[in-house]
Amino acid sequence: MANVLIIDFDDSFTFNIKEILTSMNIESDVLNWKELNNETLDQYKAFVFGPGPGHPNEYVKTFPLIKNILGSDKFYFGICLGHQLLWSVNEREVVQVSPIHGESLTINIENSFLFEVTNQKEIDVQFYNSLKVLSKSSDLESNYLVEDSKYLMASKNDNFCTYQFHPESIGSSCPEALFRPLKDFLYN
Repeated sequence: MANVLIIDFDDSFTFNIKEILTSMNIESDVLNWKELNNETLDQYKAFVFGPGPGHPNEYVKTFPLIKNILGSDKFYFGICLGHQLLWSVNEREVVQVSPIHGESLTINIENSFLFEVTNQKEIDVQFYNSLKVLSKSSDLESNYLVEDSKYLMASKNDNFCTYQFHPESIGSSCPEALFRPLKDFLYN
């Protein structure tokens, strides 16, 4: 059985994530979010909460399950909607922003954990979103990437890593490096 469960929020990018994990020799299973339950969660070491349509509040059924993961020795990896879900569970506000769909932007990551992951000062990342998580002043440290002192774009801790952008998309540079925190958790 695989160590990683990818939660599909009815988004085709889910299978791009699976493909990248497979290329990294990480076995994964895919499960639709509507079928998620505590018994299923007990079977895996790590979870990728993938991208998907809508606001995190449309997926409140997942909130108690996410809280269980965050309070355990399991790993949570969030992408776009998955990033927003983690921070919604942690009572952060998710706000509407001007839509960015299918646009690749160069971002400076020099003062964040992403510099250690990629060994680059800047990377290209692909966005498909119209929502972002508001940051707090406490986010201004190396375990977080904050855009314009306003939005939390990436976060990492011992048992989670999240991105507002899509590391699995063709418009993102170094996708395997961006998934390395998940691999490091599984093999260290």
